[in-house]
Amino acid sequence: MEEMNRSSSSTSSSSHCCSLESNHRSPNKPDRIKGPWSAQEDRILTRLVEQYGPRNWSLISRYIKGRSGKSCRLRWCNQLSPTVEHRPFSTQEDETIIAAHARYGNRWATIARLLPGRTDNAVKNHWNSTLKRRAKGINVNVNDADNEDDPLTALTLAPPGIANATLTEDAVPDHRASPESAAEGFWDMMRDVIAREVREYVSSNFSDNN
Repeated sequence: MEEMNRSSSSTSSSSHCCSLESNHRSPNKPDRIKGPWSAQEDRILTRLVEQYGPRNWSLISRYIKGRSGKSCRLRWCNQLSPTVEHRPFSTQEDETIIAAHARYGNRWATIARLLPGRTDNAVKNHWNSTLKRRAKGINVNVNDADNEDDPLTALTLAPPGIANATLTEDAVPDHRASPESAAEGFWDMMRDVIAREVREYVSSNFSDNN
């Protein structure tokens, strides 16, 4: 009987300690919500950003239960900010992304700076879902191109209406330019890409023959 009382007392003491430990840890490790944001959360976040500014994310997150400062920042910057564009990507934007990706690769933040209102996440998603296949098709056509001039010394590829175009270093069109100059910048970029690939192809064949 005495042994049973000691066991019961030990169990009660252990349970009490666990309860105290749990109560002590809960303020430091609040439950996080990882699901989609609700309309109410969006409204609260918008009001808090208007009040505290789009930088005090740790402070803002204290007023949105279950959301971390990082989660608040990503939600605002990628979706709720009035500077974010939600319309479909235009043809000109597609051309800019393809040209910039040929130069910068998967540096989405760098590419997004060329597109006002577009976030790096939006650009990345659009590339993976839509533009990646189109860019691969362009590369296939480039490899099949037949050029009479020596590709190591001279190569031109002028778009319609532009004669005697030469290679330039202006790889990415300026988004602030007119549609005509932006299109010309895109073709400049494509000429640069073609020239580089043809040089690599010819150099490889020359090495194999020797």
